[in-house]
Amino acid sequence: MNKFKFLIVNFIICIIFFLILYSVLIFLNIILGGNPIYSRMGIGLETVVNFYKNNDEVDKIDLNKKYILMKCGHIENGKTHLAYYQDKNGFRENSNKSYENVDVVILGDSFGFSQCINKPNDFSTQLQNYTSETILNLSLPGSGPLWQSLILQKYAKTTNFKTLVWLFYEGNDYQDLVEEPNKDLKLNFVKNSKYVNADDFYINEKVDYNFFLLFKIWLAEKLSGLNTLIKYFVLKPIVTDINNYEKIISKTSYFLQKKEIEKKYIFYIPSYTKIAINNKSHPEFQKFEKEKEKIKKIAKKYNFKFIDFHKSLIFNDKDKKLNVFHYNLPTHFNKYGYKEMAKYLSKNLD
Repeated sequence: MNKFKFLIVNFIICIIFFLILYSVLIFLNIILGGNPIYSRMGIGLETVVNFYKNNDEVDKIDLNKKYILMKCGHIENGKTHLAYYQDKNGFRENSNKSYENVDVVILGDSFGFSQCINKPNDFSTQLQNYTSETILNLSLPGSGPLWQSLILQKYAKTTNFKTLVWLFYEGNDYQDLVEEPNKDLKLNFVKNSKYVNADDFYINEKVDYNFFLLFKIWLAEKLSGLNTLIKYFVLKPIVTDINNYEKIISKTSYFLQKKEIEKKYIFYIPSYTKIAINNKSHPEFQKFEKEKEKIKKIAKKYNFKFIDFHKSLIFNDKDKKLNVFHYNLPTHFNKYGYKEMAKYLSKNLD
């Protein structure tokens, strides 16, 4: 009997301990927020996306047209890949005439390209809904500020345009400030457009979930606040060479001066990591803010107007700010995110 009571008491103690621990984790998630630790739990983003994908309407494409198919949907919306056509220089969906005369040229990486977002929900199309300006989008996935500058100087060399909007993504552009790799810019565009089969465009694969996998997903999310708390004491600095960025801006500014372009913008896109943090005094949040001020200072020095997308009202609500990402996960923006991005940019263009 005493042994039975001992087991009952220990069981109750374990339950109480678990409830206290769970309450602490929930509290930290609410107060601090943070990035779920899926990778540390050995979980691929594709698995999490597949778990959370809903039954909302999926993208549709005209299967009678030739497209480039980019298989990226597994780690984005979980339902469809990207099907798009290339212009004469291999960029995404620009009219050939825009290389002659256009109002706005956009430079950027996958966020400017609208990774895995099909028309008409991509950034360029949505921006066109908020402005009468014509657009030439020279964004290229995987490119950094250096390559983007070279792209501008090569592909817009003879283009008549009035405004440059240069996107800077906080998530990886700091790591892409490298020395010029070569003088001859060669872009590895894949030019093999073809008729896309519906079976290739739509994602039908399923993941076999078990209790252990579901528990790891749950735990990875519940530990996000604790992970943020730990970073008060263990924080990795942003590895960058800001001097290289100034060199890139300086060379680009000289190119724009020769073309007599006066309207120049740096459009700063915050990372998922910073957006997910609820406490703005947290050292990781402040780490990004300090680096951003360096970018802002350089922009001002070379007469670029600095637009900080993180100041958009959509990021003020801690319960809704992650809605700009697929299923609130660390992906690229969803169609709502690109709509808000286009809307905010259009309001800040002179």
